[in-house]
Amino acid sequence: MDFAKHNTFLFISVILIFVGCKQAPTKVIEQNVDIFEKNIVLLDTRSDLEFTSFHIQGAQNLLTEDFLILKNPLAKVQNKKRILDPDLNQTIRRLALKGVKPDFKIYLIGDSKNSVNNKKWRWLLSYLEISDVSLFSMSEIKKIKNGRFADAEKQIPWILKSSVEYQNEFILKKAPTCFVGWDEKNCK
Repeated sequence: MDFAKHNTFLFISVILIFVGCKQAPTKVIEQNVDIFEKNIVLLDTRSDLEFTSFHIQGAQNLLTEDFLILKNPLAKVQNKKRILDPDLNQTIRRLALKGVKPDFKIYLIGDSKNSVNNKKWRWLLSYLEISDVSLFSMSEIKKIKNGRFADAEKQIPWILKSSVEYQNEFILKKAPTCFVGWDEKNCK
């Protein structure tokens, strides 16, 4: 009788081991190994406070004020006017340090897709010969790749193909209206 009880106990134990240790099937998820496209640069045009409070991984904060200089630093305080730095090479160097390159995709992130800062930067980047610029709101960019992007890498500054005269015309005539300020009618 002990032998029969022992065999029954052994049989039940073996069944419990096989049933209890059964592993759930492994799910295979196909995913591109390189989820971080290196040719996309995120430029967050929101305020410094908003950027510091929350931003998307890999985004660089791009403040208009950081690219403006005083027109006449010796003028009285109330007459101090800011202008876009007339040295476009300096502007390009600073953008390159943020990862910008003419053949990269640039995603501008604002409070809203069509925020004034997004529009200003799209306008300026187009004059700096960067054509692949898309505007996004923060909520839209969070949905793309679950908000996971590669960190921007410093780039080598590029040289503009346009003539110096064209560049001066741009700086002197259009930047005050379309980058320092924003005039929807004249800055498309």
